[in-house]
This record gives sequence, C-alpha cells and structure tokens, in this order.
Amino acid sequence: MRGNSAEGMGDPTLTASGKLRSTMTSLPFDQSFPLRRIFLRYIMPGLMILLTSCTVLTVLGSRHVAQGVYFDHATRLDKVIKLTISQVPPDA
Repeated sequence: MRGNSAEGMGDPTLTASGKLRSTMTSLPFDQSFPLRRIFLRYIMPGLMILLTSCTVLTVLGSRHVAQGVYFDHATRLDKVIKLTISQVPPDA
C-alpha cells in the first residue's frame, strides 16, 4: 500500500480545481449526501404505496359496513312485511 493513500478510499487524485478526491468514490468530498435522490427513489414510492393501500382498505371497509347496514335494514323490512301479511285475514 502506498504511503499517501487512505485505507479503503483508494488513491487520492487532484481535480482541476486542485482539491483532493478519491478515485473509488463517485462523490467528491465537498459534495453533499444525495438526499433528494434517495427520497425520490425510496421514500416517495413507499409513501405512495402506503397512501394507495390505505385508500383501498378504506374503500373496502366502508363497502363492508354499508353492506351490513343495508342487510340489517332489509331484514327488518322483511320482518315487518311478514308480520303484516300474517295479521291480514285471507279473502275467502
């Protein structure tokens, strides 16, 4: 190993501006961490999947609740109709 290289960083080279940068990394030392790229690549799709799944589950749950309410209403109406029919005397 050469004396002027950092361990794990490769051989440092001079850029056109005179700054040292490693040849094994794609980012120069003075560049910030690519938070926007990571946010757009990983976090944003995750949020979209979460939002979509919550929307789908909410729609399915509300349909299930509405179906139960309509079923209970139909059951009560059926009982009322049966009671009314049983109380009316048949025509002879």
